[in-house]
Amino acid sequence: MRRVKVGKRRLLLSVFAGTCLVVAYVALWTAVDPPTRRNEYEISEGLNEDGHTTVTKTAYCGSESNAWQTANVAWQLLILFVASVLAFMVSHVPPNLIQADTRPLSALIMAHFFFSTLRLALVLLHDSVDPVMSMAYMALIMIAECFVAMVIFIFPKLAANSELVEDESATMPDLYVRTTVLQAQIKGFSAWSSLREPVTVFRFLECVFHSIDQVSDRKGVFKVETIAEGTYVAATGIPTQRKDHAVLMGRFATELQSLFSNLIEELEVVYGPDTGKLSLQIGIHSGPVTGGFLKGKAPRFQLFGETATIARQLCTTGEPGKIHISQKTADLLEQSGKNHWIKERESTTGTSMQTYWLSKKKVW
Repeated sequence: MRRVKVGKRRLLLSVFAGTCLVVAYVALWTAVDPPTRRNEYEISEGLNEDGHTTVTKTAYCGSESNAWQTANVAWQLLILFVASVLAFMVSHVPPNLIQADTRPLSALIMAHFFFSTLRLALVLLHDSVDPVMSMAYMALIMIAECFVAMVIFIFPKLAANSELVEDESATMPDLYVRTTVLQAQIKGFSAWSSLREPVTVFRFLECVFHSIDQVSDRKGVFKVETIAEGTYVAATGIPTQRKDHAVLMGRFATELQSLFSNLIEELEVVYGPDTGKLSLQIGIHSGPVTGGFLKGKAPRFQLFGETATIARQLCTTGEPGKIHISQKTADLLEQSGKNHWIKERESTTGTSMQTYWLSKKKVW
């Protein structure tokens, strides 16, 4: 699907032109065939109990011709049809390029188009349907539309909020003894993002983090958080303990570097040549951590403890395009027979402990 960028000025002009068209149509309708008070008389076939013929008078406001009202409904239907087509096309858009409420809103638009079609059918069949039954059908259509709207848009939000309340009620932190924590940071991101619009930066991070999420889901790595400065934090051994947490994180980090390199080559065409200068800097440390959900309006899972702090330091003191690991992580890899994965770092500037590089080519 080809993305089309519409400027703010062009969008406002289009909305203004459509509004002017509607206003002109209403003005023409009022001038040519203005709605007036009208009466309808209906004579009963039989006689009442007094022996007289009953005449029923119905007053309403309307024009001579029903064409105006039909055209009005048809115009609304056309607008809804266009909106429904756009809403249907959302299903073909990659999930990382759409907002959270986009899909429910699209379903809501298509449902509104369906019920508007039923209303138009009632307008067109006005002469062949009993007026009382027509009003009853119209009321049923409106009730059904409101119910569908609640099912699509409101009920899921209420359910999500109730789950959120349940999560907030269980906020006791847990201690995870055997874990490996990774922090990855996009090197050069601050300078790169300062030259671009916020929406561009947002789309870039959304694409990168979504791609990383797909790898973490596939490998069973727990995503802790993402930070707007281009930082991604993940852990293994959380929430389910596993003996090979260091090995799993090593494989994940290696695939992460390869993924980022390939992704940057593709995004360089979209976001400019200086995008190719961005690289991923990774720090990994193993040890116990405390984790849990912090209470608030938007509770999120957080890690606390020395392990998370050291992983952050290793990321900061590492080098672009490399995976910087601690002595503890290196020991666990050696115990798992992965000695060939690691290489001792010659310079340990910025950290007081011996650290190592994780080979991107030898990990398997």
